[in-house]
Amino acid sequence: FSDHVTDTIQRALGRLRGLYRFRNLLPESAKLQLMQSLIFSVFYYCYPAYGNSISREDVGRIQRMQNSAVRFVFCLRRFDHVSSHRDAANVLCMEQVCRIITVCMIHKALTFGEPLYLCEKLVQRLEVSQRSSRQDSQLHFPRVRLEVGRRSFSYFGPKMYNDLPGSLKNTKSLSIFR
Repeated sequence: FSDHVTDTIQRALGRLRGLYRFRNLLPESAKLQLMQSLIFSVFYYCYPAYGNSISREDVGRIQRMQNSAVRFVFCLRRFDHVSSHRDAANVLCMEQVCRIITVCMIHKALTFGEPLYLCEKLVQRLEVSQRSSRQDSQLHFPRVRLEVGRRSFSYFGPKMYNDLPGSLKNTKSLSIFR
């Protein structure tokens, strides 16, 4: 996925460079909306698919891209710290965004039955185990030995969903779940 991450970062960087001409003309709220729609959306679209499968280096590159976008919004210099401004703008780190989008996608698949290809990958423990237990309502994830297996969607998706509190998982509304 490293090549894909590189292409995505280059696409977002090109959009950001195009916006730098208007840096002093636009208010912060307009720049933040532009960042959400033009730059962050590129990563939000594909990050759940490869978010846990990419290397730490690629995660860092994506986070640096997000930091550059926040610097653009608040007219910060290159070495100014970004985290306080990111928090003020209610922008989450890209890793947190990956987790949230992944868990929302799983909840949507379990609640509404779509997309079908994702529903087929999600199996409850009740369907796999011969014994009944308190974890029957949880999702089954395969037993893995290597780190590569832990990075697969069939492992990390159900694992993250199982770690959520039960009251949140029982919510039928997607807007409340988010």
